[in-house]
Parts: sequence; structure tokens; C-alpha cells
Amino acid sequence: MQFKLSERKREAVRVHVYAVTKMSLLSALVVSGLILGQSDAAFAKAKKKFPKGFVHNTAGDGVSAPVPAAYSKDKTPMWVQYDRGGLYYYNRNEVEKARQYWMAALRLAEQAVPAERQKGLSAKTAEDCCQLIHHLAFFVSDSKFKPKADSSYWGTALTASHPNNSQALANPAQYNLDNTKENLRTMQQDWDWYERICNFADRAIGKQRDCMRQIYNQRSVFERKIVMTRQTAQALEQQLGIDLQHSAIDMRPLKWGGIAGAGNPFDAPNSNSTPIELRGGARPETVGR
Repeated sequence: MQFKLSERKREAVRVHVYAVTKMSLLSALVVSGLILGQSDAAFAKAKKKFPKGFVHNTAGDGVSAPVPAAYSKDKTPMWVQYDRGGLYYYNRNEVEKARQYWMAALRLAEQAVPAERQKGLSAKTAEDCCQLIHHLAFFVSDSKFKPKADSSYWGTALTASHPNNSQALANPAQYNLDNTKENLRTMQQDWDWYERICNFADRAIGKQRDCMRQIYNQRSVFERKIVMTRQTAQALEQQLGIDLQHSAIDMRPLKWGGIAGAGNPFDAPNSNSTPIELRGGARPETVGR
């Protein structure tokens, strides 16, 4: 059975259907907007905040990560920055951190400064390099790095200083000889360190640059300490009946810039009256044997 609606009723039905459909669409859009808004908020909340200067790891997306710059914003070389960092930790008495920073500065400067010297070394670079070398010399000459250097380097460990040491009481000469040999090993390591930083200075700024005078004077004093300690060791060997011809003490002249017995480059030529064969501490009666 079919119902026939008048034209007016059919028009009313169409208006009602249109209104319902419109309201449904609006509701769907509102719901969708809320969902999207919540998703964006959740995404923004979950997004990680990186520190200033962070470089995103772009591996796999076809773009290479940028290479770290060799200079800071004020064009200060990295080796100078590490040198300043070492001084900062040194002043805070954090000597191991200072050592790490200064070693990093040296490794960078060993490449950068000689390369700049070939093109023309600036006064600022030379001054910064002198500062670094003086800081590196602290490893040998400064009490923070060598708190017992003055006492141990003379090789004068006496039995009276160790009254409860059975070895010292039983054989004091052997005990002192062993201590003196150990001191010599440490001193040789420190001499080798002087060689490294002075050889670097020679390549980077020149061995006779005036700022190096203090370093070489320290080496001259240190050389005399080594010579005296070697002679002390030989005297202790003689107490034990060891002939000088069979001495275990290395009496070869110490190297300066790779040359045995060369001496302080700031000294006047031929100013050292000690024969080169005796500059290592050898006793005159052993020379030529």
C-alpha cells in the first residue's frame, strides 16, 4: 500500500533529512578535530628536547652528519681551547684531568702549529704554543705532578728513614742502590718527556725562541741531577764490590734534540768545559775502558 504525500509534506521531509545529515557531518568533523588535536598534543609532548648545538644523527637518511669545526666561534684553535681547559683543571687541583686536556692539546698542536709555521707563524700562535709547552713542563717540574721529586731524585734513601724495613736493615747498601736505580728509571722517563716537548718546540716555534730559555735552563739543572744520581749509584755499586767495568748504570751522555751531550742550545758555543764522554756522569777512570 503506498502513501501519497502532498507537495508540502514532501518538502518538509527533505528539509528534515538535510538538517540531520548536516548535523551528522558537523559532529563527525568536531570529533575528528578533537582526535587530531589530542594526537598533535601527545606527539609534541613526546618529542625529545635536545641541548643547544646538538647535531642530529642523520645516518641512513642520505645526509652525512657535519664534521666538527676545528675552530670555535671566535676562531680559537681547538688545541688552545684544550690548553685553557687543562689550566682550568690545574687551578682546581684536578691534576689528572689537567694532564688529559694538555695531552689532547699537544696531540692537536703537533699537527697544527708546524703546518702553520710553513706558511708563516703568527705572533699569537707562537705565544699560545709557548704557554702550552710551559704547561706541559709541569709534568716534570711542578709539585702537583711531582710532589716528592726533590727528595727522591737525589737518590738519598737512607736506612734511618726506614727503621722498620728489614731489607734496609739487613743490607743498606743494596737497599739504597735499588732505590737509586728506580729513581734513575723515573728520571730517564722525565728526561724523555723533556725531549718530546722540546723537539715539538723546535719544529713548531724554533728551539732558540726566547720563551724556551726557562725550559732549557730547567733541563740543564735536571741533567746535573741525573749525573749526580748516576755517580751515587756507581759509588753504591763499589760498596757492594761491583767493579766499575761491570757497572749496571747507564753512563751515556744525555741527548738534547736527539744529539748525545749537545747541551743547552742557549749556551755559548764551546762553553761547556766538561768533555762530552763525561757528560753522562762517567767517572774519569772508566773513560776509554
